[in-house]
Amino acid sequence: MTEQKEENIVEVDLEIQVETMQTNHSRKSTLKVITLVTLTLQNAMVALSMRYARTRPGDMFISSTAVVMAEVFKLFVCLILVYHTESISWKHFISLLNNTIIKQPMDTLKVSFLFN
Repeated sequence: MTEQKEENIVEVDLEIQVETMQTNHSRKSTLKVITLVTLTLQNAMVALSMRYARTRPGDMFISSTAVVMAEVFKLFVCLILVYHTESISWKHFISLLNNTIIKQPMDTLKVSFLFN
């Protein structure tokens, strides 16, 4: 009788693990779509707003300023999305950034503006 109870417990535990993995996979897939849509809309809005600003009369701005501001905006959006999906606490978030950005400088350089 105890063996059967243990088997039932193991089966329930496995079912819970499978459900958790499916939920995590679904959540990550949803986040990927949200990230893609957000950054696509942001890039489209930057292009449209720069075109509009260039065609209206009045004081002009330096286009490189708009590009830098767009990149800063993307940085904040990406950091918020990473914090939302990967972090349990602020300390964990800082540790995650440290491990993936600071401690892996070659990977950071590969995706940075230096190699784009």
